[in-house]
Amino acid sequence: KLLQACPTTQAVCTFTRLSWSTVNAIMVSAVERGMLRRAEEEIAYLGIDEKSSEKGHTYVSILTDIEGSRVLDLVPERKLTAAVSLLETLTPAQRISVKAVAMDMWQPFIKVVGEQLPHARIVHDKFHVMGYLNAAVDKVRRQEHRELQAQGDDTLTGSKYLWLKD
Repeated sequence: KLLQACPTTQAVCTFTRLSWSTVNAIMVSAVERGMLRRAEEEIAYLGIDEKSSEKGHTYVSILTDIEGSRVLDLVPERKLTAAVSLLETLTPAQRISVKAVAMDMWQPFIKVVGEQLPHARIVHDKFHVMGYLNAAVDKVRRQEHRELQAQGDDTLTGSKYLWLKD
């Protein structure tokens, strides 16, 4: 309960006066018990993503149940094989029940979901969609600005922020 209520593991350590390794062992044990109690229920909406786990470019891949707001599995690395192993944790019945998978636009995720869950729709998260949209708008803005400046028109000068905010 403390691990759920406190913002960090270190906060639990400070509150309970236990070492970090002791608190971490309790957390690992709780996760293991929770995994054993997990029932095989239908999962309609999955999320698959990667997170940086340490300094540098060390990643983990995460499979989540979006409606249930829970992590289903986590594997080291951000590779095609990691995505495959995540989806292999689902039972055949669970795979059939998946209606949609939210993910970024990383090609290995798209490929694996297309192969293992061909009936599920792929939904790209708005953070990545907006990143591509903003890049396209900025590219067109720069091109238009160059063309207008060549004609002696400074209409777009100083307008970059207006085009790219929100």
